[in-house]
Amino acid sequence: MRITRCRDTTDINSFDEYLDNAEAIEEFHIHIEDAASQIFVLICDYGAFYAEMILQSAASAKDMYNAFEDFKDCIYEDACEIVKDEIYEDLLNAIKDYYYEGIINDARDSLPYSDWSGARSDAYSWWSDARGEVYGNWYDTRSDLYGFYTDMRSEL
Repeated sequence: MRITRCRDTTDINSFDEYLDNAEAIEEFHIHIEDAASQIFVLICDYGAFYAEMILQSAASAKDMYNAFEDFKDCIYEDACEIVKDEIYEDLLNAIKDYYYEGIINDARDSLPYSDWSGARSDAYSWWSDARGEVYGNWYDTRSDLYGFYTDMRSEL
């Protein structure tokens, strides 16, 4: 797991500033990937703790079986969906809108096509890679959690 320190990219308002800070913008996309990955690890850790609480309770096997339905709702559904909605959908789409559809797109007529196209290609690639990484982690985490959920209920 890589951890990066990103320069503040919130003050970028022009294409020239975008070019001057392209490395920091790329690092920010990588940071988003890493942060989402870390959140999914925490969700799995919390899921293991949640399951342990169910199994250590004095409840009957039937009640524990039913309690895993709450586990599924809370961990598999809600926690994972929050990350997908907030990072994969909202944050990454806002970044795409700001840089790719905004600053870069607005500069199209004011610079050589190759400069504009290169910057646009990089921005799209960073965004697409980050979305793919976050989605892949979301999908894998949900798959693992669902397998764990069904295994636990089968055992009960």
